[in-house]
Amino acid sequence: GAARLEQWKALFRTLIVADKEAFAAAVNSMGFTEAGLTLDLSEVWGAALGSTAMLRMDGACRFEREQLMRNMEGVTVGKANRKVVRLPLDDIKFLRFCWCLQGTLSALGAEVHWASIMIPLLHEPPRPALQRSS
Repeated sequence: GAARLEQWKALFRTLIVADKEAFAAAVNSMGFTEAGLTLDLSEVWGAALGSTAMLRMDGACRFEREQLMRNMEGVTVGKANRKVVRLPLDDIKFLRFCWCLQGTLSALGAEVHWASIMIPLLHEPPRPALQRSS
């Protein structure tokens, strides 16, 4: 829901400024592991920095398939965390959406100043949830 989206936004904001301590706190607060299990945050930190590099670039960048593959491998195949990460289903859906978007943009050869689009969105206040009509 909305609260989880705010947690993801806070996590991404730590990556924009490359604040490893704030990142660790954000990751730990999101409950990516079962009780009693611990993430190797150095592995997660490296993968997260790599997958959000476009947010720290000044100027337009091209989406590349190779970068998408590195992002997916960094998040899904980490050796130290493979047995401890337990992502909620909604988080898995969110990551899949991001990867599908990146895959589509790379297939199109899209070039965009990603930071100018995403950074303002990450700082927006929460919006009211949309209501479904019956």
